[in-house]
Amino acid sequence: MTVTGALPEQESPRIVVGVDDGPAALAALRWAVAEAGRRQADLRVLRGVRAGRGDAEVDLAAATADLEALLDKECRSELSAERVSGQVITNDVGHELVTAASGARLLVLGSTVRHETVAALVGSVARHATEHASCPVVLVRPEASLSGDGRIVVGLDTSLGGAEALKWAVAEGARTGSPVTAVYAYEPGGSGGADARVAAEDELEMSVRSVIGHRELPVSVDARAVPGDPGEVLAELALGADLMVVGHRRRGAVARALLGSVARHCARTATCPVVVVPTPAASLVERLVPREQLAEPY
Repeated sequence: MTVTGALPEQESPRIVVGVDDGPAALAALRWAVAEAGRRQADLRVLRGVRAGRGDAEVDLAAATADLEALLDKECRSELSAERVSGQVITNDVGHELVTAASGARLLVLGSTVRHETVAALVGSVARHATEHASCPVVLVRPEASLSGDGRIVVGLDTSLGGAEALKWAVAEGARTGSPVTAVYAYEPGGSGGADARVAAEDELEMSVRSVIGHRELPVSVDARAVPGDPGEVLAELALGADLMVVGHRRRGAVARALLGSVARHCARTATCPVVVVPTPAASLVERLVPREQLAEPY
């Protein structure tokens, strides 16, 4: 199903990126620099430095010098100097990043996901950011391609998280001219496969219409109901894409709510940057879609 409609363009005056000494952070920084250039946005780079044990103290002068060298090499060669700023942070890095990202368009972090356990799904800083940031959080793996074929692939369901993810993806597609593929994965259901497909297509259309309505959009949205595991389906369809977008609703400290199972799978396996879009407590979508029709978010 291909649809069109209209959403306001979203622009950002500022992008925040958190870095450390790891390869994922460097990949995140390079993506953030390119994105700041595309958006004509300011870039604020926060370098997290953890204090040693005991009485060991952070050498702030050395850390600041290292950060300035990084900014000169990776940022100021691509962006004008007045658009780039940096800061070393040592205490409660996750909180400082979330605070700095207030009012920003994006918070960009490296993702070093390797294992299934909750503690290793993403680093503790990234977990805190996806749980508390008011702006979308972009997770970039060291192996991720920083430029793709121009597509934006978004995971869609009937939850508030899925609706917010679609709204962000469509606005981003309208801003960049990128086509959007909205993916609704469903269980095929054995002998009732045809009925499952029809039900999934109905839910897909309802979800898309709740966000887009019937208005014209300057972007193509290809909405697909695809049988299979949502994480695997998304990962396959996002091969070669520019971005993968998933929704996330803040639900407290419950482990599975830090990132939904689909978002966890994407953060662990995606070959492109993954955008985790937060869901406001009382969003426009919540008012458009009856609560009893909303599924659990990705």
